[in-house]
Amino acid sequence: MPEAEMLKLICGLKGTLSKAFPEVSFDDDHKKYSVSFREGIYEEKDMEMQSLLDEEAYETMQLLKQMHDWGLLANIMQGEQYLSDARIKTYEKHAYDLGVLKKIYKEHGEGRYNKMFRIIEDHNYSAYVGSVNSDKESGKERRGAKNDRDGFYKRIQKELQEMKKNAPEDKRIAYVLDEIVKETFMPKQLTSANGVIPYQVHQKELRKILENAEQYLPFLKEKDEKGLSNTEKILELFAFKIPYYIGPLYNNGSAVHNVWVCRKESGKVFPWNFEDKIDVKATSEAFIQRMLKHCTYLQSEYVLPKNSLLYEKFMVLNELNSLKINGMAIDIGLKQDIYHDLFCKEKKVTAKKLHDYLILRGLAPKKTEIMLSGIDGDFKNALHSYIRFCEILAVERLSYEQEQIAEKIIYWATIYGESRDFLRERIKEHYGDVLTDKQIKRICGIRFRDWGRLSRAVLTMEGADRKTGEVLTIINRMWSENVNLTII
Repeated sequence: MPEAEMLKLICGLKGTLSKAFPEVSFDDDHKKYSVSFREGIYEEKDMEMQSLLDEEAYETMQLLKQMHDWGLLANIMQGEQYLSDARIKTYEKHAYDLGVLKKIYKEHGEGRYNKMFRIIEDHNYSAYVGSVNSDKESGKERRGAKNDRDGFYKRIQKELQEMKKNAPEDKRIAYVLDEIVKETFMPKQLTSANGVIPYQVHQKELRKILENAEQYLPFLKEKDEKGLSNTEKILELFAFKIPYYIGPLYNNGSAVHNVWVCRKESGKVFPWNFEDKIDVKATSEAFIQRMLKHCTYLQSEYVLPKNSLLYEKFMVLNELNSLKINGMAIDIGLKQDIYHDLFCKEKKVTAKKLHDYLILRGLAPKKTEIMLSGIDGDFKNALHSYIRFCEILAVERLSYEQEQIAEKIIYWATIYGESRDFLRERIKEHYGDVLTDKQIKRICGIRFRDWGRLSRAVLTMEGADRKTGEVLTIINRMWSENVNLTII
């Protein structure tokens, strides 16, 4: 059941995407693709999941991740209003559990006490907390021991089960084993789960600290000419960070300074006057422009986004045009059909899918082996952006106008990167009467990254056929013939 698989994901366990989203078709290579929100490489897997899932399924995954993070945060806060209070409870719980465990090992450990607490070795308490306070058996200390929580728990469980044989009625042993099952035994302050704590939690605590401090530090209530108090400035200073695309703020016009910031007005920049002094939109575009590479063939032109509809079409044709079926170059009409019927619909076109398509078209008997050459296994390129916009706009094929809208949005999204607010604002400004709020939200949830190596000017460059005199662009010739363009 998909609900059970989704529940596993929310709980931080590994879940299989094909089981969580049975309505999405997965190729054979990805039917067992699994993921956990607690994996250290989850962020790396996020991009791959975008290509495997449709927009609705990916959005559901994002909601599941939020629920998982909310659950972790609730465990960290333990019902307290402030993080400091929760941290005190965690500290006291750890101290209590440590006292119980030490007593058990002293009474039933049969010489295991020193190995658990007084040296560092794999999965003992000293390794778990990363320190040892005893100089006994110092020669057996070993830094760099394995110290993950699961290993620590397993060692304690194993040793306590042995002790339990001689002390079956000891309630302390039962308590420790029960706490381990609930994963609440000896909680630590510093864990990977802290990554889900939003800055607003710390901000709330800081605000309360400042409110209390105002009672005996009157200068915190003093206001400037704009009516901002020192308390408010401290809070803004805490929450503010200079976006990476702004760069250095000082610019005296000298070519020596590596700056690109665009100013609205001169003067010192503070968090509370940042947008009054800095033209954020202009600066972000200036940052990207200076980072953009120039076209391989036309040095004066900038490259296309890697996810551009035109660039993805070029990459697919550059691969598809090399395809040979049973040693023969692919027929032009068949190539175009494969492009429309497979690449415009499938997020990943495999050799098997192509083989099945050829059989479906009656181009090969079912039992006859078809030899595909000219490609390295499965196709490496796909029309991800085209398929995504078809899904968002609920159409089978994009019209010319829709393609132009998609191209503009992909360009803005690649420029603005993680700045979703800028992207949303720009889309609403230009296409608010064409796209719904739901469609804009889905578009802003897609990450468009990186840049290609060719410019639009090269791919749309016109030339005349020597024999017929027909005027064709490079991309049109790649469509009507089996020719490729080498990327230098």
